[in-house]
Amino acid sequence: GLNSPFAQPLVKALKGKYGDPLAELYVIYQLLQPLKMAGNETIRPIKTALLNLLNKRCRYERMPRWPRAKLAILNPPPNLPADELIKRMEKVHQLRREKTTAERPIIKRNRVVRALETTVKRLLAMLGDASADEALLKRLAFEETNRLVTYEDTLAAIKAQAEHMKQPRAKRIYEQLKAMAYKVGRKKHYLDPTSPNYSLTGNSGFGSKPLYFAVSTLQVVNIVATFAKQPAVPIPDVKKFEARRR
Repeated sequence: GLNSPFAQPLVKALKGKYGDPLAELYVIYQLLQPLKMAGNETIRPIKTALLNLLNKRCRYERMPRWPRAKLAILNPPPNLPADELIKRMEKVHQLRREKTTAERPIIKRNRVVRALETTVKRLLAMLGDASADEALLKRLAFEETNRLVTYEDTLAAIKAQAEHMKQPRAKRIYEQLKAMAYKVGRKKHYLDPTSPNYSLTGNSGFGSKPLYFAVSTLQVVNIVATFAKQPAVPIPDVKKFEARRR
């Protein structure tokens, strides 16, 4: 329990303040790494701390939106006289430096957040606990709604624990994942908050890739089905699916 000699110092360390917020996230990430080799009895005392990390700390920052006036500076009109162009380019280079200084730390932070989030998801899945599963499935729904590629990390955490699931737990997850998959039929573009799409002349953003949430999710459903003692479900043929929608 929480009174174990292991749990108390770890919970205290997870709540610790280490000055720099990014360093704090990285320290927490490092503290959790050994637990990936532990059993669920070792992890259970810090369940509340893990849920707090998932719900409060594992949040991605957006790229800043720049005012129109600043974006106009980045796009000098053509055919400027040479002396004006030189002055204008000084402003352009200054603003580019300002943009870079603001944007690059966001990607750095988001990469640490994703590493931490992936670890937290894995540990929550290892718990085999209804409230931990509920938190993971809630996060999965959030990720699909907000078009985040990180839904793949959530599915991977669930998939990794399938063989350890008892039948009631597997059936519960089977039903909920199946329902989620059937709500999202088509391929969509999902954003990767750790992959920058920098722009020299406009607002920067994140890279994205087209993914089939339904296909990925139903593949996990069929792995869980064995342990849920439930029938496998047909997975849409991606090529036929695409052809039908043209």
